[in-house]
Amino acid sequence: MLNSSSRTIKVDDTDPHIVYNGGPWVLDNGSQSKLGNFGLPYQNTLHGLKKGSGSLSYSFEGSAVMVYGTMNIRNTSGVIDPKWSCFIDGVAIPTVPPFQYPENNYPLCEQSQLSDGDHTIIVSATSNGQPFWFDDIEYTPSLGVSLDNATIVVDHMDPYIQYGPGWLPLGDTANMTSTNGAQMNLQFTGVGLSWVGFIPTELPHEPAPALYTVDDLSPVAFVLPGLPSNSSTLFNQVFFATPALPYGPHNLTVVYQGGNTLTPLTLTDLLIQNGSPLVSGVNTTSTAANNTHPGVSKATASTRARAGPIVGGVFGTILAVLLLAILFIFARRWYRRYKKPVLRPTPGYAHSFDPTAPLDMEMENRRSLAPSIITQDPRYPTFTPGIHHDTQSTVTFDPPPLHPAAQTESNPTSSYISQSNYQNLKPAYTVASGSAGYPYASVGIGAFHQALFLSKSQEVASGSRMRDSYM
Repeated sequence: MLNSSSRTIKVDDTDPHIVYNGGPWVLDNGSQSKLGNFGLPYQNTLHGLKKGSGSLSYSFEGSAVMVYGTMNIRNTSGVIDPKWSCFIDGVAIPTVPPFQYPENNYPLCEQSQLSDGDHTIIVSATSNGQPFWFDDIEYTPSLGVSLDNATIVVDHMDPYIQYGPGWLPLGDTANMTSTNGAQMNLQFTGVGLSWVGFIPTELPHEPAPALYTVDDLSPVAFVLPGLPSNSSTLFNQVFFATPALPYGPHNLTVVYQGGNTLTPLTLTDLLIQNGSPLVSGVNTTSTAANNTHPGVSKATASTRARAGPIVGGVFGTILAVLLLAILFIFARRWYRRYKKPVLRPTPGYAHSFDPTAPLDMEMENRRSLAPSIITQDPRYPTFTPGIHHDTQSTVTFDPPPLHPAAQTESNPTSSYISQSNYQNLKPAYTVASGSAGYPYASVGIGAFHQALFLSKSQEVASGSRMRDSYM
């Protein structure tokens, strides 16, 4: 694939828009089908140049292109036969080095970074008796390219594919399932679809049953053939192809009916004839992608119309939830303000400019008793009894243990600290970073607040009445 996330158009060697020159070129139907383990040629047809020189050309509108063929060279003392070269708009592009073993579906040359627009690719080949085999061209189309009679390659990572439980990525090559009953669903527009996967030799080899259903038609059973013992992995295996369908939107459902001891079901690509996938009702991201991709059918518009009421209902529900949340917040604040007691500063309390932990937070099992004497800090206005500043907080923490207050000369055992002494004291301790329940790690506690904390500890010792709340 040119790009794992893009859809491409596959052009068979029998397409009338491919122009063959020189040669002669011959059409082959199946003579190379048993080569290697890369599967049959696309549509099991090839164009071959058996002797002489010739070229083929194809014009397209897109941004990337790859040429596939059958690799079956002859190497005589380093001389390779046949030889080929590729050109885009007259400029040579790199070719893939020859491979010594015969293989179908082999890339011959590629250019993945083209300016988006009209281009012509030319493949020139020379044969001295070993045929050159051309199979198909795959390119990434520009927007608006007609898909009439085109085959669209949809890889396993396409967002329109809906995988049910049990599906897993198999590297970046495919998706797979070994879960009985695992389903896959795809809505697409076209006249037919083929499922392409591979059979890995590293997993069980026994055949496994599966079935697919298109629209309301009867389910169609198919068998994953498995592998003989000691067989190599088989790539590019077409597990089923739908019969011809009337042009229009269709729904594909595939169900794996095997198990983890049988060959798994894998998906590398889906080949959709004359169309592209539709938007899925549960994949809003894919909706945007499909709006700019060629080949979107009218069914996309109807799906978008059905999505309108759903989107409206979702937004209505979100709005109702937001309104309830706002009402709850206002009711909670009103209750705290008017119904629950609030923590008031102890008379004489003055806030320090030193970095301290706030005292107006929730503290469980604290007691409150105003000390008989508190020295007024001259940096703050004089405290007037009867005037209080209400404070509230919703942060709860467990206060750290306090060290004993510094002793004064006049009374070595007194807990009272005069104004002249507490201003000269340094913090008695520093809270360790990450202390449980204490949100201000490494914050020093000022001397005045040490005294205030000590007065609170004395409240506990004196057996004062416990307050109901500090909110």
